[in-house]
Amino acid sequence: MATISSTGPVTSTGLGSGINVEDIITKMKEVETARLKPLAADATLTKTKISTYGNLQSLLSTLQSAATKLADATSSGLWGGITATSGNTAAVTVASTGAAQAGSYDVSVSQLARAQTVASSAVAPGTALGAGTLTFTLGSWATDGSGKATGFTAGSAGAISVSFAEGEDSSLAAVARKINDAGTGVVASVVTDSSGQRLVFRSATTGQAAGFKIDASSGSSNGMKALAFDATTATGTFQLAQDSVATVNGISVSSASKTFEGVIPGVTFKVSQVTTSPVGVDVAADTAGMTKAVQDFVNAYNAVNSLLTTSTKYDAGSKTAGVLQADSTAVSLRSALRNMATSTTTGGALSGLSGIGIDTQKDGTLVIDAGKLASALATPANVKALFSASTGDSSNDGIALKFRTALRSMLAFDGTVATKSNSLQTALDSNAKDQDRVNDRWTATEARLRATYTALDAKMASLNALDKYVSQQVATWNKSTG
Repeated sequence: MATISSTGPVTSTGLGSGINVEDIITKMKEVETARLKPLAADATLTKTKISTYGNLQSLLSTLQSAATKLADATSSGLWGGITATSGNTAAVTVASTGAAQAGSYDVSVSQLARAQTVASSAVAPGTALGAGTLTFTLGSWATDGSGKATGFTAGSAGAISVSFAEGEDSSLAAVARKINDAGTGVVASVVTDSSGQRLVFRSATTGQAAGFKIDASSGSSNGMKALAFDATTATGTFQLAQDSVATVNGISVSSASKTFEGVIPGVTFKVSQVTTSPVGVDVAADTAGMTKAVQDFVNAYNAVNSLLTTSTKYDAGSKTAGVLQADSTAVSLRSALRNMATSTTTGGALSGLSGIGIDTQKDGTLVIDAGKLASALATPANVKALFSASTGDSSNDGIALKFRTALRSMLAFDGTVATKSNSLQTALDSNAKDQDRVNDRWTATEARLRATYTALDAKMASLNALDKYVSQQVATWNKSTG
């Protein structure tokens, strides 16, 4: 009888059949996801562009601030800046407070403002002054040539009285406290020395009009009446109030305090010493502040120009392109800024930045000739007009005014920079979605492949089991018939 032969096991792949499914899936993944590489590269470049535009926006904002300061034509702005200096700061200090006219002044100080002070006679600590009334009247003491008081003129404020009833605490401390609480315009305090305690009165403010007179009534001349004060008859320890008195270019002026305001327009000066010779006060335009503002503008412009130049250039030697190379928005911004820097104005005697020593280099940067700028600032009005003149024709306005107007538009919510940044962000978002689609497509493909190979493995396992069974049966048959 013929012998039945087996054809051998059927082979396949997978976990149960020997095929390297993971290798197949890995290679298919490389093919399917190859598109992710250029997408990732585009995303990286777009992020760099967004970052660059963020830096550009910050630099343009700084330039806008610098231009706005130069474009301010108000009297309180940069161009109205004044510096005031004193030739003797120990005696006279000065400060600019607003619009002022340049000039030189000689200030002599003959008298310093002070408050009126009066000290009572000494009494033993704890002494009670008894019942009585003290009446305080503010006003001015008239004096003769020697400084002796000759009369008193009451001020507009009414007299204020402080009364003590019989049995009420009338110690010096209690009297001082009640006077201070009454708002008399006089400050009272208790001073203790080797002779005992004294009540010291001091006018609350300085100046001749802060003088005071004290009237007292009581049953005892040693009580409240001992605190009465009349400078025309007083013999105790006292000092009359007085104004500060000075001369400015020979004109006598006075102040109730040590500070003089409004004497020199736009300048306040404070006196600290009586002088033996005039103190020179010079008032001039703040050219140092103006110079700094111009330098800040140039620095801010150069920072923007440097970023735009670097990011848009192509280096032929290294064959590398800037991140914004061929970016029409960046190229247009650079061109617009350079055109404004080299533009002219019809608003004054100076027509362009070169007139004050600011020149444009080949790379677009601005440089300042310090000497020429200093000479131009000798006439601040001309430099002010160069930067801030409003002519009614924007093409002929001051240089800084042109920059301010243009930069406001560039940096607006819907301006050039924001629009470009938004479009780059939109492109980045779209790129992320494209990458997600590629990944999602491969995830679905991988799942389908694994399902197919799993089914194939199961089938192959079944066929292999059947093959083994058939082989066993053939072997048994051949043995039984052999």
